[in-house]
Amino acid sequence: MENWIVPIVLVAIAAVTAAGKMIYWMGEVNADRKGINEFMKEIRDDIKKILRRLPAPTTKSSSPIQLTELGRSISDELNTRDWVDRIAPSLTERVKGKRPFEIQNFCFDYVKDEFEPDAAQLLRLQESAYENAIDLDGVLDVFAIELRDRLLELTGASTPNSGEVATPAHP
Repeated sequence: MENWIVPIVLVAIAAVTAAGKMIYWMGEVNADRKGINEFMKEIRDDIKKILRRLPAPTTKSSSPIQLTELGRSISDELNTRDWVDRIAPSLTERVKGKRPFEIQNFCFDYVKDEFEPDAAQLLRLQESAYENAIDLDGVLDVFAIELRDRLLELTGASTPNSGEVATPAHP
């Protein structure tokens, strides 16, 4: 009987060692899966950021950014130019001396952060977004481009949609 004890002990040690290695391996696999899940989450977040940077269907990536046919249609539908004619004169001091790019950034920031439409106007903006299958930001981009063009005109920084920088009267 003593001859069987050594092989049984060796088999038991081998089984415990194999089980330990299996448990260790499973831990490594689970760690890898967690790492892959975190990596996939990062990729999804990056894709979302990229998609947010894509221009709305109301604007086209040209120099300078211009309204698409849909953008012009929304502008006409919402009488955006009337709003721009009312608001732009009060903003000219804030953009005086800025370059066209800075005026453009100001306009996008102003429309997204400071523009507060009244209840009726907000309803019209939302209806336009819904009817044109775009988000509200796409509608607001129309306001920003129209505002930019008017401020460029008022400040003499450039002529709307030309991309040409006007020479200032005073350096």
